[in-house]
Amino acid sequence: DEVLKFAFSKCKGFKSAVVMKKKAVVKASAKEEKKSLSMGYGFVEFTSEAHAMEALKRKQGIVLDGHAVQLQVSQRHSQQRSEPVKGGKPKGALTTQRLCVRNLAFEATVKDLRQLFGAYGSLSSVRMPKKADYSGHRGFAFLDFASKAEAASAFEALQHTHLYGRRLVIEPAEERANDVATALQTAEKRQAAKDLTSTAKRRRATAVLNTSGEAGTSFEDALT
Repeated sequence: DEVLKFAFSKCKGFKSAVVMKKKAVVKASAKEEKKSLSMGYGFVEFTSEAHAMEALKRKQGIVLDGHAVQLQVSQRHSQQRSEPVKGGKPKGALTTQRLCVRNLAFEATVKDLRQLFGAYGSLSSVRMPKKADYSGHRGFAFLDFASKAEAASAFEALQHTHLYGRRLVIEPAEERANDVATALQTAEKRQAAKDLTSTAKRRRATAVLNTSGEAGTSFEDALT
């Protein structure tokens, strides 16, 4: 925390800085001690949005503890900015207070997700489905917020967030989509769509290659 505070303390409007941490067991010789380890991200607060943007421009890419810092604006205290449409609901507004988070690193824990997403609202539950052999989680989780507005805030602010080196894939979850089967079906459909697109591209590429040869010859024969 002190390193982060020192780096931004001379910026106009600086208020506070905090590094998000987790407890981890570290072996020191024959003893095991619990120490707070950085989760790789933190929050720096300013008195105004203008001061925050100025600091972002000035400090983008600075090196702290040997790592280049990537800065982005947090939406943790802001309301969702969407265009109003007929019916009074903002355009693109979430219709659920439940989120599905995929592409989780296997080091990630429920506590990690509560710390990260809890900054944007009150979480009523966090569930990480386990593998059949209970060797770990399946790489995704369901998060329930107290309100749709809080879910929307987290959804909007954390779209490009990385946790343990992996970019989180955050999606609205159907109210009924709280079981493993539904999540797996969604993932399978998404993969099938990707495979279909990939197959179509290969077919187009093959068609282009075939036109390079002479009539009645294969592409390989045309090269010889």
